Amino acid sequence: MQSSYSIRPARLPADASRITDIVGAVWKGGGDALVEAQYGQIGNAPWQHYQSKAVLDWIQSPTAQAYVVVDTEREGEIVAFCSFQIDRDRDTATVGYNAVFPTHQGRGIGGLMMNYVMDRIRESGVGYAGVIVADNDEHIPARRVYEKAGFQTVYGLRYMFQKLS
Repeated sequence: MQSSYSIRPARLPADASRITDIVGAVWKGGGDALVEAQYGQIGNAPWQHYQSKAVLDWIQSPTAQAYVVVDTEREGEIVAFCSFQIDRDRDTATVGYNAVFPTHQGRGIGGLMMNYVMDRIRESGVGYAGVIVADNDEHIPARRVYEKAGFQTVYGLRYMFQKLS
């Protein structure tokens, strides 16, 4: 299945709309969506707006590298994206935002992206790489991809929230 996919550098702002679509379809198990599910809409727009903005801001930062996966059998449709940042001062890389559109999940694209990103990170010459991933059920597939790539859990995190009176 992977033969019908290719990876290219993200072209922003041209790819931003499709990345935003993917974020909205995939991040339903992310912090912003879960907070909104519990407390209702917070702010002037739904969670997808704020999550997409965070993703686009992160992947457009000067130290980030972002890529998209295109389906070569569907006229180059973007079906996934991945990113990472290099911190030369700390000799580290951080795997950043990445996601696969739901209709393309389960086809090995996550592993394809992780292999591609890890190759780029190794080529950069840094000595360490990290990734942050949520510990809820929605992120089990992502954790499996990261573990298969060699990442090990160092510690867990909790996202805690409250409504102020």
